[in-house]
Amino acid sequence: MPAAMATVQRLGLLQAILRQRCPRCREGRIFRRRLTMYWFCPVCELRFLREPGYTTVAIELSYIFTIPILLGGTVFFMAVLHLEIILAAVAATILFVVLSPLVFRYSRVLWVYLDQRLDPGR
Repeated sequence: MPAAMATVQRLGLLQAILRQRCPRCREGRIFRRRLTMYWFCPVCELRFLREPGYTTVAIELSYIFTIPILLGGTVFFMAVLHLEIILAAVAATILFVVLSPLVFRYSRVLWVYLDQRLDPGR
């Protein structure tokens, strides 16, 4: 297919969330660096960080990821590796520490998407 005929398709909602893209244009990145968010979308200039403390709700969203990792990880390590509960809990905690940057990022991404859905005018 010729390059002139190729069209840029907008990412689907789930794909945009997984790729951590802007909820409005689904192109701009939400994160500048590993743990640093842009204040505004670099493409459409949607404001991601509306005020200091804005992302504190993301802390509650991080529990959505944390509890299954810790509880599910403990059960997994007990059932599959036949570890005692203490060792399984330690292994699940180590797993959580490894995954915590992803938990941090995706809890913030989900909060930006949820907030944009609830109050798109800002």
